[in-house]
Amino acid sequence: MDISVVLCAYNGAASLGGALASFKQLSIPGELSWELILIDNNSTDSTREIMQELIASSARNWAPRRNICFNTTRARWANTSMS
Repeated sequence: MDISVVLCAYNGAASLGGALASFKQLSIPGELSWELILIDNNSTDSTREIMQELIASSARNWAPRRNICFNTTRARWANTSMS
């Protein structure tokens, strides 16, 4: 794995769709492998359900808590984005 992007969200349901749409539109060079790791930080809105729908339709990794995200990544480099 070359790149891991960790998206941590707390009550991010309103903005999560746009963020995920942006990831889908990325143009990644074929020689790079990457993963998107989604973290729900105990949201009280529908963030978790939105993430679960994406996970159900994806083969990407998912880490249930932010504090284990860097243990989950297989990349040499990792970036986090938090809401």
